[in-house]
Amino acid sequence: MTLLFISILVFQSQHSNSLPNGILFQVKVAYGYTPIHDDELTINPNDIINVTRLVEEGWYEGMINGKVGLFPSNYVTR
Repeated sequence: MTLLFISILVFQSQHSNSLPNGILFQVKVAYGYTPIHDDELTINPNDIINVTRLVEEGWYEGMINGKVGLFPSNYVTR
C-alpha cells in the first residue's frame, strides 16, 4: 500500500501543470515583435513567454530569457 501511494505522488509531481509563483500562464509567440519603448520585450516566433501580468487590453507583461517587459497580446497564442 505504501509503495502505491509513493508511486502516485511521484507521478503527480512529474505531471503537474503548476507554474512557479508569479506566473499566470505561458504563451507561444506567433509573430515577431521589435520593441518601440524601453519597457517592451523583443519576441520571436516560437518563443515561450511566462506571462506575469495583464497590463491593459492588448498588452501582457512577461518574462523570457531573464528579461521582464511588455509585449502585444495579439502576437501570441495560449
